[in-house]
Amino acid sequence: MSDRGSLAAAPAPGRAAPASVAGSARPSLESQQPPPASVQASRELARPCFDIDRSAPIVAQAAAVIDSPAQLVWELLTDIPRWPQWVPRVRRADLEGAFLVGARFRWICAGLPVVSTLRTIQPPWRLAWDARAPGIAASHVWELWPLIAEGATAATTATTATGATTATGTGAAGAATAADAAGAAGAATGAGAAAVELPGRCEIRARESLTGVGVRWTPGRLRRAVEHQLHAWVAALAQVAAQAAADARSGKPCREADRG
Repeated sequence: MSDRGSLAAAPAPGRAAPASVAGSARPSLESQQPPPASVQASRELARPCFDIDRSAPIVAQAAAVIDSPAQLVWELLTDIPRWPQWVPRVRRADLEGAFLVGARFRWICAGLPVVSTLRTIQPPWRLAWDARAPGIAASHVWELWPLIAEGATAATTATTATGATTATGTGAAGAATAADAAGAAGAATGAGAAAVELPGRCEIRARESLTGVGVRWTPGRLRRAVEHQLHAWVAALAQVAAQAAADARSGKPCREADRG
């Protein structure tokens, strides 16, 4: 018996199979769509990465829901040279080279000269860096989550400082951890539930830790200063991002004067 029929049905080398042959294996249009932002965020934030020193004497946290898309918040947060325009008590910020993991930036915060190194860049979900100031070693982590109907996109900032450990949180997801949010998103997706996302809003969370001999000198006073600075930073980011989002919706140019 001739095998001509079967040979005729096979595609030539390097050529895609015709629809009549490959149709059964072709993914549906639905499966070709990118996963929702909440699922993408949960996947990215589930990856091991640089984190704060959770055993440090000083650990501060802050969070807020922002009336702005996560991408816009990310652009503001990662534009380091513009920090002095809106971050409280930051007088100068200079990035050395391109915005890449391992790049250093020098800045002055609360009168202290700080040298930092970028440790994690996962746009637009996670940003982390370490910092060195006289007598102090610090770690900062920011994470953003897309908001769904029950919540919002969360941008998390973490800074670790040596001293007594404290933890504070505000906003819709202040009581939930990033792992909890990721697990919930994964469970909902696995169950086939469709998350109703709110692309115009996001939640930002901040964590910071400090260690070093400088922390041991005045731990109580320094802890209060770190907490105040971190909450002020998150509040300023929320205000600037919300204004920028409102200007974008109305077609107005971004007003630099509003970033001060």
